[in-house]
Amino acid sequence: MPKMKTSFTGLVKLLAKSLYPEPDVFIRELIQNAHDSIKLRQIETPDLAGRIEIFTDSARSTISFEDNGRGMDKTDIEELLSTIGRSGTGEAKQALKDANQVVETIGQFGIGLLSAFVVADKIEVFTKKAHDTQAWHWTNHGGEDYELASSDAMQTTGTKVVVSLGKKHQQYGDEKTIKEAIRKYADFLPFRIDVNGNGPIGI
Repeated sequence: MPKMKTSFTGLVKLLAKSLYPEPDVFIRELIQNAHDSIKLRQIETPDLAGRIEIFTDSARSTISFEDNGRGMDKTDIEELLSTIGRSGTGEAKQALKDANQVVETIGQFGIGLLSAFVVADKIEVFTKKAHDTQAWHWTNHGGEDYELASSDAMQTTGTKVVVSLGKKHQQYGDEKTIKEAIRKYADFLPFRIDVNGNGPIGI
């Protein structure tokens, strides 16, 4: 019996657009992911000052999101980034509950990252987990295949997500556009958000 043919790349884009009809929602999702990662790291390091940094590069058509949260190891990456629909939020909530912390994790890393494929041709994740000596670099072009390799790019604990914007979404490489989206989506978060190294944005 003939089988239906599926373009995995097209499926990822379609799923992302179905879940996130507004293109700029990826900014909210990636900031929320950073928030959750910081909260998890604060279980072990209560005095940690959470920090989220966003950098735009209009020349390269990229926008990056960097946090000083818990980071990920190889197992985390394979489970959370490389499996569509898998979310670490349930596990995160349980970890926070076990630590007697009354907080709410608001993002779902695997699903949240999917939102970026609405605007991206490529997504890269650089990450280093607390207490690990090895950092990792994950790359996906919106298709079935991904690349995962060790990396020296991350020297400190945390995660950096680099979104390479598609031709139809170049506006998200503009600092003003990003600041407007941050004010729209992230005014409730407790951590400072810096844009292009210019200090915390007033939200």
